Amino acid sequence: MNGELQLPEVIIQHIQSFLNQRQAARTSVLSKSWYSAWSSRPILDFNERDFKWKRNTGVSGSQIAEPFSVFVKRRFMKFVKGTVQRYHELNLKIEVFRLWICVIDSDSASLVNEFITRALKLGVSDFSLEISGCYSKYVLPEQVFEAKSLIKLSVVGCTIRQHIDGGVICSSLESLTLCRVSIWDDMIRDIMLGCPLLENLHLLECKGLLNVNASKLHNLEKFCVIKCRDCNLKCLWVDVPEYGKLSCLMLEQVKIDEFFFHDFSLKFPCLGDLSLHHCDGYNNIEISSRSLKYISLIHKYELKKVKFEHLTMMKATPESPSIPARIAGEDDDGDGSFVRHRGRHFLPLKAAIKLPAKSRLRDRNLSVVPGLGVAGHVMDEDGGVGSRCYYGQIRWSGS
Repeated sequence: MNGELQLPEVIIQHIQSFLNQRQAARTSVLSKSWYSAWSSRPILDFNERDFKWKRNTGVSGSQIAEPFSVFVKRRFMKFVKGTVQRYHELNLKIEVFRLWICVIDSDSASLVNEFITRALKLGVSDFSLEISGCYSKYVLPEQVFEAKSLIKLSVVGCTIRQHIDGGVICSSLESLTLCRVSIWDDMIRDIMLGCPLLENLHLLECKGLLNVNASKLHNLEKFCVIKCRDCNLKCLWVDVPEYGKLSCLMLEQVKIDEFFFHDFSLKFPCLGDLSLHHCDGYNNIEISSRSLKYISLIHKYELKKVKFEHLTMMKATPESPSIPARIAGEDDDGDGSFVRHRGRHFLPLKAAIKLPAKSRLRDRNLSVVPGLGVAGHVMDEDGGVGSRCYYGQIRWSGS
C-alpha cells in the first residue's frame, strides 16, 4: 500500500533487535507499521550514557534551574519511567530489559527499583543491570531473585541482600553474572540452591565472598570466579567438585588445593577450556585430559612440578613479546587447542626430546625454542607416552 512493503510486526521487531536503541528508534519514522513495531518491541535497552537531550527542544537555558547534566539525567529517568509505565498499562510483554544508570541518591534508587519490578512483572527472561557510581549504596530489589521467568541475569555494581525472605526461586535461570557486587556466602549458597538449572556462572570481583562451593550445580557448563583486587580479603576458597558437563573453567586470584588436579579427566570429562591465573594452594600441576583444548596458566611464584598427559594437540599463544609464538600439534587447522603461560615456573630442560618410532608426530619437525616452559607427553599410536619434561616452546611444523 502506497509503495510500502508490508512486513509482519514480528519480522520488523526481529530486524530492530539487531540495532542499538538509537538506531532502532530511527526506524520508527519509516512508516506507521515500523513505528508500531518499535513502540511495542519486546526488547528495552536504556543506557544513560547514550541519552542525549537536544537543546533546541523549546526549553531554553534560562528555564533550566539546575546543572545541565542533572537536567538531562532527570529527562532520562522520565523517559524510562514513561516507557515502562506504558508497557505496564498496555500489558505488553518485555523479553529483554537492559538498564545502565548512575544512581546518585535515594530518589533515583527508588525509581530504579520501580523500573525493575514493573519490568519483571511483564515476563522478562533476559535482565541486565549496571549501576555506575558508588555501587555499595544501591541494593538490588528482592523481586529479582523471585522472578521465575528469568533465564539470563547480569548484575554489575550494587549490593545483594544477605537473605531474601521468600527465598531464591529463579527456577528457570540458566545464566548468572555478578560483577563488582557486594554479596555474602549465604546468599550465594541460596542462589545455587534456588537456581538448579544454572549452566553459566560468573562471579567477577565480588566483595564479601569467602568460600564458593558450586557442588549443587550439576548442570554447570561454564564457571568463572575472579577475586576482587581492591578488597582486603586474603583468600577466596573455591571448591570445584566433579562436573560431567563443565566445558569452561576460569579461576583468578582464588585458592584451590592440589586435589583439584587429581583424577582430572574423570571429574571434568568435557572440560575444553581451563584458565588458572594467580591462584594459590598448590605447588604442583598434573593434568591428564583428552578433552582440554585451551589452557592458560599465569603464576607469580615458581611451581615445583608441571605435567600434562594425553594432550595430543596443543598450540600456544604468547601473552607478552618475550614469549615465543606457538605450540602446534598434528592436524592443526588454525583453530585448535591452546596452552598459554606467562612467567617462569616450569622445569628446566633435562634431556633432549625423543619421540617413539610410532609417534603420530613422526613425520613432523620438532624444535625447542627457549622462553616458554611446558612439561608434557605426546601420545603414540599405541597409546604409549612419548616426550617428557622440557623447558622451552615445543613446536611441530610440516616436514
